Parts: sequence; C-alpha cells; structure tokens
Amino acid sequence: MTLSTLFLTAIANQVLKGSFRFEAIERARLNDLFSLIFERDEQRKAVIKMEIKRSLKDGFDSIESDQDKRNHLLAFRDFCLDLLEEEFGNIPPDEEIDPRFLKGLLICESSILSQ
Repeated sequence: MTLSTLFLTAIANQVLKGSFRFEAIERARLNDLFSLIFERDEQRKAVIKMEIKRSLKDGFDSIESDQDKRNHLLAFRDFCLDLLEEEFGNIPPDEEIDPRFLKGLLICESSILSQ
C-alpha cells in the first residue's frame, strides 16, 4: 500500500463522512464520492474540483509554517489528485468498478464494513 492510497482514502472519508481518516471506502459510495470531488472541464474531462484543492492547501498552510515544506506537501497533493483523476475520472457513473484493478483508493464491499 502506498502513501498516496492512504492520503486519498483519508480525503475521500473527509468528503463523504467529514472525518479525515484512513478507512476503506464502500464501493456503493463511490458514485457519491465522485459527484462530490469531480467536475467537468471545457473538454468534458473529469477534474478535481478547485474547492477540494483549496481546502487541502488551506489545511497544509495551517499545519506547516515553512514555505519549502508546504511546497513539498502541495506537490504531493497534486501528484495524488492527478492519480485520482487518471484512475477514476473517466469511469462513467453507471459502470461497475472492480477495485482489484484500480489504485489510489482502498475500496471494500459494503457488507464487509457492516460486520
């Protein structure tokens, strides 16, 4: 498991549940997540909403005062969000997602979390 997967899964939980924590995302909630984090650009490509990027930047600014370190955090944010766009941005909303073949988010079946 990569640091980017940990980070993106925590962001997904922040968006869906209001809590920045690493916990698998239920497959049934993916369409909700995607509708909250993606918007379409002029070419109809799915991109991360600016408010998500701004919120992460504000969070980094509040926890790190050193400009060089903040720049590294922003570069990591951009890397992770680019990964999310590549992996999930072009999946049609009605298409079934098989998490075994995707990277970037830890996804599970709903029934696993309810046990």
